[in-house]
Amino acid sequence: MGAPGVGLAMKRSSVVFQSPFHIGVATEDVPEPRPGELLVQVHLSAVSAGTELLVYRGQVPADVPLDAGLPALAGTPRFPLRYGYAAAGEVTAVGRQVDAAWRGRRVFCFHPHASHLVTSPAELVPIPDDVGTRDAVFLANMETAVTLMMDGRPSLGERVVVFGQGVVGLLATALLARYPLQGLYCVDSFPRRLDAARAAGARTLFDAADPGALRQRLEEDSGGAMADLVFELSGSPQALDAAIAAAGFASRIVIGSWYGTKTAGVDLGGKFHRSRIRLIGSQVSTLPSDSLARWTKARRLAAAWDMIRCVQPSRFITHEFPVGHDPLRATVTLHHPRISRRPSGRGIRPARPAAWGDRPGGVDLHRVRKRLRAECDSTSIGCTPTITTDNTTFAEIATMYTVAVQRELIAQHFLIGGDFGPENHPHSHRYRVEVRLTGRCLDAHGFLVDIDEVSALLSRLLEAYRDRSLNHLPDFQGLNPSIEHLCRVLCRRLADGLGGRNLDAVTVQIWESDVAWAAYTEEMACA
Repeated sequence: MGAPGVGLAMKRSSVVFQSPFHIGVATEDVPEPRPGELLVQVHLSAVSAGTELLVYRGQVPADVPLDAGLPALAGTPRFPLRYGYAAAGEVTAVGRQVDAAWRGRRVFCFHPHASHLVTSPAELVPIPDDVGTRDAVFLANMETAVTLMMDGRPSLGERVVVFGQGVVGLLATALLARYPLQGLYCVDSFPRRLDAARAAGARTLFDAADPGALRQRLEEDSGGAMADLVFELSGSPQALDAAIAAAGFASRIVIGSWYGTKTAGVDLGGKFHRSRIRLIGSQVSTLPSDSLARWTKARRLAAAWDMIRCVQPSRFITHEFPVGHDPLRATVTLHHPRISRRPSGRGIRPARPAAWGDRPGGVDLHRVRKRLRAECDSTSIGCTPTITTDNTTFAEIATMYTVAVQRELIAQHFLIGGDFGPENHPHSHRYRVEVRLTGRCLDAHGFLVDIDEVSALLSRLLEAYRDRSLNHLPDFQGLNPSIEHLCRVLCRRLADGLGGRNLDAVTVQIWESDVAWAAYTEEMACA
């Protein structure tokens, strides 16, 4: 059956990544299905924050297709572009040469975020009758988690570590919790994600900012043998060193993260060199070569549906909103991992269009941020927020103001946990500390912050470290007193001291020489 007049009668909204850090919605006619095509109304489109952050920040390699195996994502990634790969909805119209039985069927499609899509039956996956749409929207991520298990091959009695509890890490943890392991250890930076990992079945949880705690626990539990299997799913290439440190002799490290253009130095010259550790790259587009004799993609898909039935991943959804009605919430919530510093026990309620910015041609960002802070229930986007779409266009995120102050700090330290040559012995550094404050909101005087107040706060904080050995201070107990950790400690103290200001983020950048520096950013809610 055809669908005459569909393109004239309906509009669709599609999320467009317009340029790095800018998102919009394109409103356009819904195309009429051609012969061999059908029309799907999307009910839910899941956001995988890790992968989409690379797109959002412009950190996708320009010479690599977003996904060569999916027609909707096979093109070269150039802005403006459309992205997303987890849409669940219902077939509402079919073109000629398509079986009319498709009409009314619930389906999953690997397709960018949009309210409606036109595609061929070959690109659709029917949703089983006993699987709800809110669970089905996790299909792509569950297939990835199943592939990780196939690559890692966890075995009875093993100790397994999972770095990263985003959507894929969380689903991998839920599957691993069903194995008869000796121990399952999960690592992430955000408490909300660790809470979700606990709900998925993990019992031993660690803050990524304290890698020493994980190593110590593994040494105690294993008698020094460390982990048998490590999954690196954090999306941060810097986590590879922590993964190697956690791995034991002849162990496996499965790398499921896609780093995009992000790079980091990896220490392959110390423990790794003599430990016969295997690094295994895992990617869902193909099957592991040692499984090809028994497994097909169809069998893996069936296994993914079975695991969705077991795990029921819809319980991990953290946010749900109609994009067109609430643009700033969609953009800020999905792509800034630290929205509100205040847990509240309440979920995000569905957006009400009349309650949000009423200025002509834009959105009242101050009101949006204030509402976000009042309503957001977590310190992070812990897993897979979902988007329900409609036909409303929204504005881009505004640009930000930046204010900075600098101070000098002389302090001592010595590095621990490895052979760092002279750096293993006590020595001094003359650090240059820069604090950068960014925000979209100015006060009544046209100021982002009071510079004198920020300068005074920074000076007070630095006094605790001036002319002292960082190794002997409580902030660095159990930590290597690296410049990176110093940035994080100072940044979090500054963020606490500046709470309630009109700030989006606080960054601390520290130079230890004219050519070497590190930085850490803490995102905040605009008051």
